[in-house]
Amino acid sequence: MKELVRFDSKVKTALEAGRPVIALESTIIAQGMPYPCNIETALELESLAREHGTVPATVGIIDGRVCVGLSEVEIRELGQRQGVLKVSRRDFSYALAKGCWGATTVAATMMAAHLAGISVFATGGIGGVHRSVVHRGAVHPDGGHPDGGQRLGGAHSDDHRSAEQSFDIS
Repeated sequence: MKELVRFDSKVKTALEAGRPVIALESTIIAQGMPYPCNIETALELESLAREHGTVPATVGIIDGRVCVGLSEVEIRELGQRQGVLKVSRRDFSYALAKGCWGATTVAATMMAAHLAGISVFATGGIGGVHRSVVHRGAVHPDGGHPDGGQRLGGAHSDDHRSAEQSFDIS
């Protein structure tokens, strides 16, 4: 899958030099917030990372290629473009094979960051344990971990009460 990953030059240089890099998910841009707040927030997060000496690497999928580090133009496009897929781990193959634009969820960002050698990432929030978990085992797909396990803890619940559920289904 590494041949399907494109690195922003600043991200690649920072990784090669051992400087701090933080991966940022992109569903907050495409699905999580309304325009123009989505773009403003994404650019502000990148700015905050830079202010603290860290190279931001917003992760997304552009034309079927995983991009580790989006340009401002790509962030703006992701935030306004219609039909951007919400890509979790299970959706990578479809998005890449079809040449889609996709916004990466926490699980997908974690997977891309792992492949890129980035050990830290930030998110606007994670899904979590849904009310029906007791009855149907309904777990948000973003409790994922690169090793394939599902791990959730302290995530929100459907009815906005704290839900604690932690288990491994690998």
